Amino acid sequence: MKINDATIGRSVKGFSDFAPEIANMRKSLFRAASDFPIPLRNSVVDNYNNRIQRANGKPLLGEYAPWILADVLNIKSNSAVHDIVPSWMNLYAYTLFVDDFLDRGSKTETVPILLASGLLLQRGLSGFFKKFPANESVRIRVDDCFVETAGAVMEELARHKQKLSHFTTCNVDRIGRKVGFLKLCATGLLAADGRPDEDVKDLLIPIEYLATGMQLLDDITDWEEDWRAENYSFLLTKTFSILREMGVEKAQNLQSLTKTEVFVAIIITGSLEKCLARALGYLQRIKALNVYRRPSRATQMLDAIITENTALKKEVESIRKLFLVHLKEVETNYGKNWLDALVKHAEVKRQVNHLKKKLQIFATNS
Repeated sequence: MKINDATIGRSVKGFSDFAPEIANMRKSLFRAASDFPIPLRNSVVDNYNNRIQRANGKPLLGEYAPWILADVLNIKSNSAVHDIVPSWMNLYAYTLFVDDFLDRGSKTETVPILLASGLLLQRGLSGFFKKFPANESVRIRVDDCFVETAGAVMEELARHKQKLSHFTTCNVDRIGRKVGFLKLCATGLLAADGRPDEDVKDLLIPIEYLATGMQLLDDITDWEEDWRAENYSFLLTKTFSILREMGVEKAQNLQSLTKTEVFVAIIITGSLEKCLARALGYLQRIKALNVYRRPSRATQMLDAIITENTALKKEVESIRKLFLVHLKEVETNYGKNWLDALVKHAEVKRQVNHLKKKLQIFATNS
């Protein structure tokens, strides 16, 4: 999953307060598409509703962006968020639909998505520029947001072509750069707040950290979807690289692995712990920056996510140690085929079911 699909998990119960606003945002999106040609209008409604279904009850992070950013930027105008929301919703939907187009490839059924996304982009930008003052620095910043986002998307496409790629620290850092549209939203908020000339570069460092951390957490809940689509995230790249180093024969053909084998491998290679540790590292950097000077829903969200995933990491560490004990039991008899035997071990099965349920809870908003 991409940054712009990123979702907020169970921990953000306070965000249910925004339910009426989110419902109105979605209505504004569908209203914006109401005068599109019927096939394109249907494409907007169907594809966005499909996104909501795929989120499985999780709130879409992008829908909350205006409020989160208003906290980060210390927006004082009560009307600034309200002014920016309709345009932001069009732009956010545009990013989702472009992702869908890229994921599905150049198939005939994707053409309406591409055409509809272009119209939403036009509506979103028109709405933004109606709110912006006639300020050249703002327009330059908008252009920079597009160039940055395009560069990040091209890098992701190149990585997909390489399939099982090697993620360096720099690669992971660059995940957060695919938030150019969040910077666009921030630019709009500052303009609406009467601060059009304020440089958002330093202010948005925590947003890049948040985007990177949340993407890494999303990779955990979406591991199966990514594996089946051969979209090798940091988590899967780490897992399969270590499996190959361990001499597991089936790791040479990743689609020959079963779902349970992949999940056990994610745990026993330590990749799940590493992914959680990296995600927590980015989120804790936000706190270290001390950008939140007052209690807010944003600080509550951050604290809850860090607390829950720190506890999850400790539990995963314990389960991995248990798996390593059982690995020694089966490795002598099964050699390089130890993974086949390990997934059949009764205690391993029990722990796998337990952890899968745990991750499902993390992926579902109560």
